[in-house]
Amino acid sequence: MVIEHTFVGRRLPMVDGKEKVSGIGENIADVTLPGMLHGRMLRSPHPHARILNIDTSDAERVPGVKVILTGQNSPQPKFGISVLDETPFCTDKVRYVGDEVAGVVADTEEALDEALAKILVEYEPLTSVTDPLYALEEGTSLVHEDKPRNIAYGFEIERGDVSDAFRNADQIFKGTYRTHLTHQAYLEPTGAIGSYRNGQLTVWGCLQSIYAIRPYLLSRPMGIPLDDVTVIQTRPG
Repeated sequence: MVIEHTFVGRRLPMVDGKEKVSGIGENIADVTLPGMLHGRMLRSPHPHARILNIDTSDAERVPGVKVILTGQNSPQPKFGISVLDETPFCTDKVRYVGDEVAGVVADTEEALDEALAKILVEYEPLTSVTDPLYALEEGTSLVHEDKPRNIAYGFEIERGDVSDAFRNADQIFKGTYRTHLTHQAYLEPTGAIGSYRNGQLTVWGCLQSIYAIRPYLLSRPMGIPLDDVTVIQTRPG
């Protein structure tokens, strides 16, 4: 007897496929709030470098710019999920290409572009660590000075008798395997919109895990009670 399944073994369309390919679905870039300002980050061009000076004076004079934030003029609480080792902006050095150095808030996208281009940052390039095995060696340049051998967080999981499994295995294969960097291609850039009114923070964004973002990336570092933080997942782009 052949059993015909409704779902198993069949090609099924994505539930939101039509909205995505037709462009009628609302992504984060389509969301607009009354009186909304625009913000963007100035990011590091270096994988590892010390920040010697940040000059925002010319950028602050751009018409439409509301505020420019850096690690020197804004609170820098430590946050993270496994390890509290991140800050809103880099304070002493950058640790990867794209690390956040400054943030600009302005009335328009055009003002943002002009202001970001006028922020001057003086860097002292440092030795970068690009190989995970080399990063573990003694004497290697440290990404975080308080993390010996560049181990930020570690744990071990062992189930069963591993040694016995090797002893009784018919064959044991050992090898080193490397692959190229792979990353997904988004239909839209990552973004978020925030609204803070009467002590209540609401954030809309194309996010990965709202239940991790609420306590670890918003409530705790910003000092806002968790009950006063709402995160709304927009359509993933």
